[in-house]
Amino acid sequence: MKEEIGDVYDAMLREDFEGPVPDGGFCDRVMDQLPARRRPIN
Repeated sequence: MKEEIGDVYDAMLREDFEGPVPDGGFCDRVMDQLPARRRPIN
């Protein structure tokens, strides 16, 4: 049941999605604060 509801929401969002939502640079600021990716240990 939950999956069906999720599918309905996904379909509605895809129909009405016009592109990225302006966030005033928030995402860029957050990404700048994150540490560099670590290399996996093999």
